[in-house]
Amino acid sequence: MNETIDQIRGLLSKLETEASEGAESAELRTFTGLELPDILCDVVDLLMPELKPYESALYIHFLRHSVVESGRPYVRTSVRKLQTSIVKSPYSGTRAGGGDPVEATSYKSIQNTLSGLTEIGAIRQEGDPNRVGTLYRVLLPEEIEVCQQRRAEQSRNDSTRSRGGFL
Repeated sequence: MNETIDQIRGLLSKLETEASEGAESAELRTFTGLELPDILCDVVDLLMPELKPYESALYIHFLRHSVVESGRPYVRTSVRKLQTSIVKSPYSGTRAGGGDPVEATSYKSIQNTLSGLTEIGAIRQEGDPNRVGTLYRVLLPEEIEVCQQRRAEQSRNDSTRSRGGFL
């Protein structure tokens, strides 16, 4: 029995090592202060026109707490935490029968926002939720298909302009 348990421990250790090596290789790209202005310009010019206001706020929050802060494209958070830390709006929810507005964004709004960001390809859930939160990978505009399409469209428009064509 002890031999089987030792084998299981060995296999688990091997899996953890492989998983951490895979995660580290995905995180090897470090960002310099010189790249951040370009990333932010791409976010504003290419991604934000495709997002709703809450999605923009949440993406910027994720970007700040991942790539900007640690240089890694991962952030772990929970819907409950996001309810009060991102967008506070007197219109996000009110108590039944009127009264004072509820300051936290509704749970459903945050879920819908996360779904919207996932659908557009701006974030990707990387694991199952746990008590600490859910791990998300924050994709940069260069990795998001809609941003690549907008960049190609801008390039076509720029080349049309340079040839003296009309927009």
